[in-house]
Amino acid sequence: MKPFGCLVGLSAVALLACGTSPELEAEAAPVRAEGAVLPVVDPGSSAWSYLEPGLRYRGNRRASAVAVDRQGNSTVLATFQSEGSDTMSLLSFSSTGQQRWRRDFTALLDGDFDMTTDFWGNVFIVGSADPSLDLGGGPLGTRAFVAKFSASGALLWQKPLCDSATVSSVTTDSQGAVWFGGSVSKGCNIGGGPLWEVNDRTQGFIAKFDALGEYVFSRAIGGKGDLVVVQDLAVTADNGVVVVGGRYVFSESEYIRPFISKFASNGPHRWFREYPEAYGEFWEVDVDNDQVVAVGAYSLDIVFKGVRYPATSIFGDGLVVAYTGSGSETWLQRMGCWAKAVSARAGQVAVLASSCSRSLPFPEQVGVSGNDGVLGLYRANGTPVRARGVGLYHQSGWDVAMSPIGVATVTGNENIQADPTGYTVSLSVFGLMP
Repeated sequence: MKPFGCLVGLSAVALLACGTSPELEAEAAPVRAEGAVLPVVDPGSSAWSYLEPGLRYRGNRRASAVAVDRQGNSTVLATFQSEGSDTMSLLSFSSTGQQRWRRDFTALLDGDFDMTTDFWGNVFIVGSADPSLDLGGGPLGTRAFVAKFSASGALLWQKPLCDSATVSSVTTDSQGAVWFGGSVSKGCNIGGGPLWEVNDRTQGFIAKFDALGEYVFSRAIGGKGDLVVVQDLAVTADNGVVVVGGRYVFSESEYIRPFISKFASNGPHRWFREYPEAYGEFWEVDVDNDQVVAVGAYSLDIVFKGVRYPATSIFGDGLVVAYTGSGSETWLQRMGCWAKAVSARAGQVAVLASSCSRSLPFPEQVGVSGNDGVLGLYRANGTPVRARGVGLYHQSGWDVAMSPIGVATVTGNENIQADPTGYTVSLSVFGLMP
């Protein structure tokens, strides 16, 4: 999930497919876990929760991100502020909410950032920070970076990118390769030559490193007549990648339009969908088997499967749309509020939304009254199941990741208080039965 403006199957493979480096040998062959057994709780109830003060308040920009591995462990990336200093932290929780390990780094995440895990539980983070950031392998020396940690929190490798890159999204494929994307300006080279030399504007890009952090390929997305904003990406069942965001086409409109695009595992383009009438963006995407689900918001019209859906408010409607792996449109739902994060797993789709001041299209609603944030649950065919309130402010929920046993881990901001020097806020992490 990415900046939020006010108008924003993995399969087991042989280790030989990832190489035979010490880091992979140390991880050993993956052992499939059945998952922890949680106490029986009613839908909409909290399975566990964690609260820590000092989270750096970032307004409408994401302050924390979460990923859940196949064993149900959650890892959270967040930036804290205490007594004038900044700390970037990785926190790992078990499936029952017990803290497993923590890594703190003296740095400020000053731009977009994201995180994910691979099949073996390794943790990948991307973002922009002060060049002095040291993740354990020495100062990065550049703002943009991608890094890999083991399932126990040890740094495996870190790769500085270039100062002109903004890296906003990351995902991994079944062979442990890492895909990431964002924006670049002229002269940025992350391994295959300059990505963008056409003009002085920034342009979207995607790139891929293998499991050892070695360059595989990179490409800019966009051309002379447009500007592409890459917000998120997700790996498909064939180890390709789907990319979502917004696109400005200067000769046609001043409005940004949502787009989704598919690329093959070695980089060639496969299919593309965009919605010129919509005026909005897709902010996040996830894949479950052969289904691709994207979320975002729009404020004019969207035409999906030949049907026109006018927005119901000048402030915009939340958008949840699904496609087959080949790009065919399958279903659309509107939430009545800004949909900004999605996690699709085991036939369920969890959507985190903000600014939910209007009615919600769910047959069952748990604790929604008085809450501005909402967690919505859908079946794989798009049928709304229930909605659950998550907080008083639209910053109360920033990211969501579903576990194999159906617990939704949500991160967000809580206890937002204004003081003479600005705002104070607490990091909130909680596991919910959707």
